[in-house]
Amino acid sequence: MSKAKSAQQPNAPAAASLRPLGLGQLLLLFGLPTLAAVFCFYVIMPALIEGGVLPFYAHSIALLIPLAGLLLAAVLAYRLEGNPFTWPALVARFRWRRMDGRAWLWTLEIWILQIGVWFFLQKLSAWLIADGLSRQRQIPVRYIR
Repeated sequence: MSKAKSAQQPNAPAAASLRPLGLGQLLLLFGLPTLAAVFCFYVIMPALIEGGVLPFYAHSIALLIPLAGLLLAAVLAYRLEGNPFTWPALVARFRWRRMDGRAWLWTLEIWILQIGVWFFLQKLSAWLIADGLSRQRQIPVRYIR
């Protein structure tokens, strides 16, 4: 194996020892975070907005709760596997590697695309509202539940 190829796959033997998850484990690992996110966005976020928190902050809090839970679950599962809690072992287990120039270029392209789509949607929504094509009504949060 060439030096460049081995540098891209530093933990190939560890990856080969991982076995696929069963259906029950998949439902547990993906279903519970999904239910937590649904709960946060449909229960906690409207409650925060009714309590006077600005929608941006309510959305940020509602997003932070399930993401923090996923991070905690990943670290807990890592420790339950019996791995040492060191940075090199963590990097090897989660298969992190340094981004090269091509990955940064993709990141920049996606970021520029997101900004462009945002500007386009801002102009489109202003045009729709100005021409009366979109009749938006404010629905009180208490009726959404």
